[in-house]
Amino acid sequence: MAQLYFRYSTMGAGKSIEVQKVAFNYEERGQNPLIFTSSLDNRFANEGVVASRMGLKRRAISVNDEMNMFEVVKEYNDLFGVDAVIIDESQFLLKQHVEELTDIVDELNIPVMCYGLRADFRNELFEGSYWLLALADKIEEIKTICWCGKKALTNARIIDGKVVYTGEQIFIGGNESYIPLCRKHYKQGKVMPYKEKSEDLIMRYEKLKKPNIKYKINAVYFSATGTTQKTVKTLADELSIKFDEKTINYKDVTLPAKREESLHFTDEDIVIVGIPVYAGRVPNVLLNYLKNNVKADGAKAVALVLYGNRNYDDALIELKDILAMNGFNVIAAGAFIGEHSFSNILAKNRPDEKDLEKVCDFAKQIYTKICSDNLQLPLIIPGNKDYRPYYKPKDKNGNSVDIRKVTPKTNSDCTDCKLCVSVCPMGSIDYDDVAKLNYICIKCGACIKICPVSAKYYDDESYLNHKHELEVEFAERKEPEVFL
Repeated sequence: MAQLYFRYSTMGAGKSIEVQKVAFNYEERGQNPLIFTSSLDNRFANEGVVASRMGLKRRAISVNDEMNMFEVVKEYNDLFGVDAVIIDESQFLLKQHVEELTDIVDELNIPVMCYGLRADFRNELFEGSYWLLALADKIEEIKTICWCGKKALTNARIIDGKVVYTGEQIFIGGNESYIPLCRKHYKQGKVMPYKEKSEDLIMRYEKLKKPNIKYKINAVYFSATGTTQKTVKTLADELSIKFDEKTINYKDVTLPAKREESLHFTDEDIVIVGIPVYAGRVPNVLLNYLKNNVKADGAKAVALVLYGNRNYDDALIELKDILAMNGFNVIAAGAFIGEHSFSNILAKNRPDEKDLEKVCDFAKQIYTKICSDNLQLPLIIPGNKDYRPYYKPKDKNGNSVDIRKVTPKTNSDCTDCKLCVSVCPMGSIDYDDVAKLNYICIKCGACIKICPVSAKYYDDESYLNHKHELEVEFAERKEPEVFL
């Protein structure tokens, strides 16, 4: 059944990016999201536009005080069919609008997802937020941080570089007008000292000294929930800039059909191979593909693994060995952290900005190593040559448990949008009955994390105990490691 969602945060948490991401996911699967934003947001020549600080934009229906949102959605639904309603800047809605949204959910059975601020710069609720908090079926916080690293709770209004506490409630602006602050720094009126962003000195030097080296940049990755993809693409982008190579050859082998293709690279290629760590090893589902279908004649390779803040154990050395056996010259390797596939709090939202900065530094080191032509030194990676067995979780009594046959359940919130079908890396979820699996589940978390209504879940006791164990024992942040 459809529900009304309110997802709130402070400024700078990525709400508008989330709106566009959710809409894109619907459209990519042939479904129809209908997007709204407030007419009060007039930064884009009064046109209805959802825009992020990163520059991403898309059109939206502009909501004014006189609009009946139920009638608008009904008209679109009658003409085209509407699979979801997504609203940006929902704090500016009026009470009547929120009531109309409940009618869209209850009468038209269309899920409505609202994104907006909870409170203004005085820490007082907006009208739209007040009624969404009162009437929404589900309320979720999108978190971001203050400049000091603590959780941001307030939207501080900045005028002439100082925090102000009085004025009109509504004043449209971006970074130039508001910043997210923790409660302490909001009360102190303390903002981060301004520094003009300078160009990287190494980059400036390389522009002067760039050698005449020409390589093709390639990226091969398996990424069910997008964390490996994000890291690999950042590294590939940075290397393409340094080698002045405008084209990057991406090979996403996440879905079954993509793993039927054989890949071959030459000594003119630099190949980033990125995989997630499953139970401390290269995922079993990838072993045959990597060993038999990804080959090279002297191509330079970067082995990269993503793990969920527990440990990468022998996964990185195992991946390096497979690539070396297949004719690659493995010149660098890295172990990075991504949000755990079992959890939405363990390594939440990683790789984050700090991680990606380290990816960019890694790219510089790789570039320097290649330019120095110092590629014959052995690459030393921690791990056991006799790889450890796949990590086994334990129950509350310390006994090993087997969760390999555990599968996700589907609750009554499911809207049958088929997103889970489209992302399953095993092709296991039945198209006609998404609650049914036709093949194995590898616990990658893709179906659970992509579901817009949180209809997918696990209820197995051993699985949930292991998930809790991971979240408690490995909560302390781990940092990426690189090897050259």
